[in-house]
Amino acid sequence: MTKQFVVGVTGASGKIGRALIPRLRQSGYRTIAFSRSVAPNEGGPDRLDYSDLEAKFSRCDVVLHLAALNNDAETKDIEAFRKANVYFAVHLASTALRCRVKKFVNLSTVHALDTARTDPYSVSKREAVAALNTIEGLPLSNIYAARIYGLDGRPSGLASLFWQMAPALQPCSAFDRLVEAVEFEIEADGVSDQILSEPARDKLLYRWAKRAIDIGFALVVLLFFWWLLGLIWLAIKLSSPGPGIFAQTRVGRDAIPFTCYKFRTMAAGTKSVATHEVAAASVTPLGKFLRASKLDELPQVVNLLTGEMTLIGPRPCLPQQEELIRERSNRSVYAIAPGISGLAQVNGIDMSHPVRLAQQDAIYLETQSLIGDIKLLLRTLTGGGSGDKVRA
Repeated sequence: MTKQFVVGVTGASGKIGRALIPRLRQSGYRTIAFSRSVAPNEGGPDRLDYSDLEAKFSRCDVVLHLAALNNDAETKDIEAFRKANVYFAVHLASTALRCRVKKFVNLSTVHALDTARTDPYSVSKREAVAALNTIEGLPLSNIYAARIYGLDGRPSGLASLFWQMAPALQPCSAFDRLVEAVEFEIEADGVSDQILSEPARDKLLYRWAKRAIDIGFALVVLLFFWWLLGLIWLAIKLSSPGPGIFAQTRVGRDAIPFTCYKFRTMAAGTKSVATHEVAAASVTPLGKFLRASKLDELPQVVNLLTGEMTLIGPRPCLPQQEELIRERSNRSVYAIAPGISGLAQVNGIDMSHPVRLAQQDAIYLETQSLIGDIKLLLRTLTGGGSGDKVRA
């Protein structure tokens, strides 16, 4: 059955475009394929170049933007990537706006969500989204896609087994899910952003490996660095009145409260509130060092062993941080266990910014992988992130 929408697809000659256009046609959509060069025997009303673009976009209800300079390009010049991925995207979107298309759907990449990535492709795709968002009145939806597999059909045999395990190692997604995401955006009245990646948390390999790493790390600390834990505890006891270990109720997986353990870094009797609401004067001299070095987190190895926490995940908040709990709940962040460190923490986003923090947590939720977790752990161990800041 032919559907009412005419979909203009830029970058139609690319790998994804060549696979996606036939699927859209199978679903009943009329497509117009745009590419930089169209051979004479390929021309016609449904395969066009980018000349006289306004007249051509006027025929489209939705523009799906796939055209991009990718990481496999010979050049690594950032300006070349900006020309292809930023300026050209803005030109196409501005033209689509003038032609009053229903929606401009931009296919981006999960690499653009990782601010630690500084390669030309990731930077330019990140800048493209920022630039498109400044076009007033543009009905824009972004699809942040992980590596797409199955462009030539569903994998079988050993390839099928590999791709079943692959999402546990690095973000990726089946081509069928991209088709579903695109068709959803074509049909939806509103605009939205989607992260297209198969959740690693659904993979047994990821869950087992993550749990093994958590237990292994905790046992190494307890068996080989018990003396360090003892010295820190003693130093805290001798330097200021109060207990050496600080126990506090935090919100865990499924929003269930649990007791989180840390070395005490603040004066005894400090009000139990979010760190950014605590006056800097409440932090003891030794506490400043422990917080800066992240040694105050070491007692949380107990929470690792109980499974209440994991090494990498969203930082657990207090039950009274209602706005953050609400924002995280709306993004399903509580589907996973909280972490000693996490994506938001290494990127310097603390709990004084609940919406930004929840957004980062949601990105981690959708793109987590073993390789990604190891990278975040290494960034933490090498000084990445400063943790929650106290009030000046």
